[in-house]
Amino acid sequence: MVRLAAFLLFAAAPGRIVSTAPAVTEILFALGLGDKVVGVTQFCNYPPEARKKPRIGTFLQPNLEVILSLRPDLVVIQKNPVRLGARLESMGLKTMEVDQPTVEAVYDSIRRIGAAAGVPGRAGALEEKMRAEVAAIRDRAAGRPRRRVVFIVGRNPNAIEGLVAVGKGSYLNELLRDAGGENIFENTGAAYPRIAVEERRVYAVASDIFVVPGPRIVEAAREFARMLGPEAGW
Repeated sequence: MVRLAAFLLFAAAPGRIVSTAPAVTEILFALGLGDKVVGVTQFCNYPPEARKKPRIGTFLQPNLEVILSLRPDLVVIQKNPVRLGARLESMGLKTMEVDQPTVEAVYDSIRRIGAAAGVPGRAGALEEKMRAEVAAIRDRAAGRPRRRVVFIVGRNPNAIEGLVAVGKGSYLNELLRDAGGENIFENTGAAYPRIAVEERRVYAVASDIFVVPGPRIVEAAREFARMLGPEAGW
């Protein structure tokens, strides 16, 4: 019976997978499924191997014809406002949708994608490794005084205006806390509130690790810890 179940799981595993978001792409590659990925979005640039895959448009403007032409067995969709899942299913494609507003939701997405792709063991191992690394960052930061911080994820082009900060309902807020920070906007109702700048003590960081809720959230937490506690030798 066990052998039969394993055979059915293997037989049902998709051989051709399309990703519709950078976070999904990173999860698929982290699970060792890069060879099965046949399509990614214009902004899927990590790992470098993802750049060689056919492009299916963007997160908000996917090209349905291109997706169909890739003959996917599975399309993994990050929750979006364009009803992509329903549209693809109406065309006979198998889809699954994930959402990553919190750190726990990132882990859940990894488990669900791993199960759908036939590699639940790899997903479990990746989750365990990520949890351990984040816990190590949290433990190391616990002995330092907390520093009040604002982390900006959006602004008007070429200006320090129309700033969008990290709020309570964001996975980035959780990572800031784990890294030893006290988010000034943690008690706002919005996950990403808009704010104004009075003092220009603003530091720029340019990395997509902060905006892709996938396996590299560990790197984001570590980078937060470096910014908040450089004297600790991170």
